[in-house]
Amino acid sequence: MYIWVLVSLILVVGVKYFTSREMANLERRLHAVKDALQEKKLEYDAEKSNQNEVQSRETAMEERIKHMKEIIHDLNIRLTQGDAPREDVSMTL
Repeated sequence: MYIWVLVSLILVVGVKYFTSREMANLERRLHAVKDALQEKKLEYDAEKSNQNEVQSRETAMEERIKHMKEIIHDLNIRLTQGDAPREDVSMTL
């Protein structure tokens, strides 16, 4: 009878030992994954801020180009209209 108690005790201790060892390995792997995930999150945040910066610069450049086109268009209109009134003015005098 005592032998079965001793065998059961050895089995329980063995199972607990191997379970704790595997649990420690799992925790190490989990921490490694968490660290890698945190690193990737930081990289993602840096790239996202970089993308936002580039997007804002692109928007500013597009706005500049739009204003330049408007100025060029306005100058073309003024130059073409500038010729016509001068002829009208000289004809009336």
